[in-house]
Amino acid sequence: MLTIYKASAGSGKTYTLALEYIKLLLGRKPQVAGSDSYVLKKAKELRREHRHILGITFTNKATEEMKSRIVMRLDELARDARSAEYGAALMQAYRCEATPLQQSAATALHQLLCDYRHFHISTIDSFFQSVLRTFAREVDHQGDYDIELDDAYVMTAAVGMMLDELNYGDPKTTAKIYRWLQDLAIEQVDKGKDFNKNRFHNMVKNRTYIGEYHYSDVIIPGGVPAIIPEDI
Repeated sequence: MLTIYKASAGSGKTYTLALEYIKLLLGRKPQVAGSDSYVLKKAKELRREHRHILGITFTNKATEEMKSRIVMRLDELARDARSAEYGAALMQAYRCEATPLQQSAATALHQLLCDYRHFHISTIDSFFQSVLRTFAREVDHQGDYDIELDDAYVMTAAVGMMLDELNYGDPKTTAKIYRWLQDLAIEQVDKGKDFNKNRFHNMVKNRTYIGEYHYSDVIIPGGVPAIIPEDI
């Protein structure tokens, strides 16, 4: 069953989601068709249940807030379930008394804190990165890659790699890049956008764009397709 909560900012999303997490952590749903009720698991029945629950957020701040909220509320329940913020709601959901709820919360909290690295609440991008690293070999990818969040740096590095490929790469690949740049220039001009010779020269800054192929000390005029005329 899929449950959807629609809520605006400041309406208590974290409260509700943390409560639902603890419901899953401490209880189970009976295998009865159409039943939405929960049954409290006894303390001795708990087996690191947090390992089987995944929480996804959009920001690191929300991740930390969610984790802190769950730990604090479990601690409250373990100390005094009757006065805990979630106590009344959970006793109603489980149809239980305060003492067994308190015992189960204490056991679950102990297991979670002693196994914190398996407390799976993370941002959606962190989750997918962990999945990708786990199956790096299957997708023919190295598992020790880094994530770069600086868009400007990524763009600069990509352009640098492209220019290196133009200067020293395989001629067939180089020709494809030349054609792509030529098509890009034409497209920009057709759209009425700025793609003048100064901008072009600032981007390329070498003679390979007039058709010279460079490899080590060898220079071959006309060795590659020219993008711009030599006299521009």
